[in-house]
This record gives sequence, C-alpha cells and structure tokens, in this order.
Amino acid sequence: MIAEPALPVQNIAFARKLVAGIEEVRRGMKVNVSCAGAHLSAVIDERVMKENIIACIVSSLIVVLGLFYLTYRRVLPTLLIPLILFYGVALALGTAGLFLSSISIISFAFTALIIGLGTDYSIHLYDRYYSERSLGRDTAEAMELAIVETGHGIFTAAATTALPFLALTISDVRALSELGLLVGLGVIFSLYATFFFLPPFIIAAERRFPAVSYRPLPRFGLGWIWKKCLTRSGWIVASLPCFFAFFWLLHVSSALKVI
Repeated sequence: MIAEPALPVQNIAFARKLVAGIEEVRRGMKVNVSCAGAHLSAVIDERVMKENIIACIVSSLIVVLGLFYLTYRRVLPTLLIPLILFYGVALALGTAGLFLSSISIISFAFTALIIGLGTDYSIHLYDRYYSERSLGRDTAEAMELAIVETGHGIFTAAATTALPFLALTISDVRALSELGLLVGLGVIFSLYATFFFLPPFIIAAERRFPAVSYRPLPRFGLGWIWKKCLTRSGWIVASLPCFFAFFWLLHVSSALKVI
C-alpha cells in the first residue's frame, strides 16, 4: 500500500503525529506490518540525534567536572560549574527565542560547545583565586586580583570567541545560522554567569567552610615536558619537518587509494 502524506517531511511535528498514528494502528493488528518513507526516517533520525546529543552533553559535563575536581579538590566550585553552564544555556535559548521561531535539533549540539567554552572562564577565574590563596593572600584580596586582573583576559577571550560565532548568523544555511547565534549568546551569558555566581559563592563558602590549606596544584606531567623542551629544543625543531612529512605522506597515500 502506498500513501502520500498531506504535509511535507520538513514539518517534523506532523511527521511525529503521523508516525505515532501508524504505530498505534499497528499495535492493534494481528499481522506484521512494516512501514517505510521519508517521514518515518525523519522521526527516527530525530530520535537518534536527540539520544546522541544528550549522551554527548552528559559525557562532556562528567569529563569537565572530573578534571576540575581532580585539579582543585574542592566540591563547591565543582558543583557551581553546572549551575553556571545551565544559566548561560537557559539565557541563550531564551534570547534566541526572540529572534528565531523554532530551533532545529542539530543546533542543540551547541550545549556541548558551551560546556567546553564556558567552563574556561570559571577555570581561569578560580585558578587565579586559588593561586593567590596558596601564596598567603586572604579571601577578599585574592578574589579582587582574580576579578580585576584575570577578568580582563577572560573578557577578551569571551569577546573574541563570541563575535566570530555571532557572525555566522548572516549565513543562508539555517542550521549554521542558529548554531552561531546560540553559541555566541551562550559564551556571553556563560561569562556573565561566571562573574555573577562564582565570586559570591566562593566567598560565602570560605566564610562558612574555610579551607584548611591551599596546596600547590598538580602539574600532570607538564613540568617534565617543559624541562624536556628547554633541554632538547634543537631536537624538537629538527623533528618538525619529519613530522609534517609524515602526515603529508599519509595524505598522499589516502588520495592514491581513492584513485
């Protein structure tokens, strides 16, 4: 049996209702009925993309929080990161709703980008605060140095990241335009949430649960790598042509296989 839906496949709401109706009818039949078509494929693809995006967001958040906690060993700043990210994403979606009538499912992948980009501002701010505290400064002085001095670099980094993404809004491709708008707004609002939430919560936590000590941060082997770079700089410079030649040969071999 061949049937032609009344509305095109681009109307995903209609496609969902159509597939739901087909599934309801199939459940009451005593024979096996298989269906195919663009509307069914669109609904299945949407479901798979939703699952993949959610898995990507959750896994990214777990990795970011795990690394942050392993580095600083502080529970409250680690728990503040999801709050900051949620606030930035919620504001970005709310503001984008003023300009967009709807948002495609592909554009929701911007949340994973915000987890990686927006967390940087919290890390830089807290890292400066932690470093100043480890040098013996009190809470107020350490936070002032973190906000006033490191804040300039954080603001510059956010501006140079958000503006190129916002420039994508002039694209004729809808998904690309939506992604640029959402990521740009997400970066700006994540920066705002970082300055709005992180300093007062850290100061309140220090007053109620003062840290016993601020030990030097783990280097994760970076100190050893830096020493090797200083002592073996000549070997590193000499190996660069071999490195690029290796990847060039890989590219040539893959191109020959295609031919």
